[in-house]
Amino acid sequence: MRLPAMNTLRALEGVARRGSMTRAAQELNVTPSAVSHALRQLEHELGFQLTVREGKGIELTQAGRLYAEEVRKALAILAQAGAAAGE
Repeated sequence: MRLPAMNTLRALEGVARRGSMTRAAQELNVTPSAVSHALRQLEHELGFQLTVREGKGIELTQAGRLYAEEVRKALAILAQAGAAAGE
């Protein structure tokens, strides 16, 4: 299996943590549209739905919550590896 693009993983993690595409976009310094596009791309690559959009709101599906938690762990490992390498 091919790994998803880092920007799509960061978008999912940001939405999961912040609860909003707008707040995730601000944190990532991109537009909400870019976050939405990244989430759709990730859903397409994975082959399952991560989010449910209702109007301007967004919610993670159960699969989205589980996947986002694993992505959060993986990103934390990468951050720790970078910190350890820089010591």
